[in-house]
Amino acid sequence: MAYAMETITSTIRRYQSRIDSVKEFVKVHELPPELQRKLYDYTDAQWSQTKGFETDEMLSHLVRQEIEAQWKRAAAGAGGAAFGCGC
Repeated sequence: MAYAMETITSTIRRYQSRIDSVKEFVKVHELPPELQRKLYDYTDAQWSQTKGFETDEMLSHLVRQEIEAQWKRAAAGAGGAAFGCGC
């Protein structure tokens, strides 16, 4: 649960950072209003598709947790001997 909260907080910060970058880009390049709107629309659409989550990162974390849980169950079932840890 803590990981999910950290991820959400990180996601909000990344979104705000992305929007800040777009604002800076618009300002530096003095984009006309129509192009600004298109850039913001594109940025929002891109963010909406991923919801700000890095799918690969999230899945790798979940898979790692599942593998570790499986190892712990196997070790507990074998009394730890299967992993050479005299636990």
